[in-house]
Amino acid sequence: MFGPSVFQEQQVWARQYDSEGNTEAEDSAARITFEIPVPAEGRYEVALRWTPRRSGFRLSSQVPVIVEHAGGRTRLGVDQSRDAAQWNRLGTFRFPPPSAAVVEISANAPGGNVVVDAVRVRRASAGED
Repeated sequence: MFGPSVFQEQQVWARQYDSEGNTEAEDSAARITFEIPVPAEGRYEVALRWTPRRSGFRLSSQVPVIVEHAGGRTRLGVDQSRDAAQWNRLGTFRFPPPSAAVVEISANAPGGNVVVDAVRVRRASAGED
């Protein structure tokens, strides 16, 4: 059984695209950071959600994501070319209070664009990794 979820919905992250859905080079350093308060010490599942791609709009299969937690910083590569419109688990991490689950998503992703709708943090059930 999972505990209550805490999530943040989409934040404004505007970028310029050319006629083929490619980003402008000057936006390659763009990133968005979610800071979600953790109510109590423990292990929490962190998940990411994005919308499906539109016609002619490629999503990257190697989106750089960093999760900051009690053990340090975990770098991940997320495949957004599939599994859209659902929660995609990034992993389970320990967070001590008072703190926040910090999730940073970079727009500097090869082979496509990056979409971020929400990040969810919820207490993990016993034995979940």
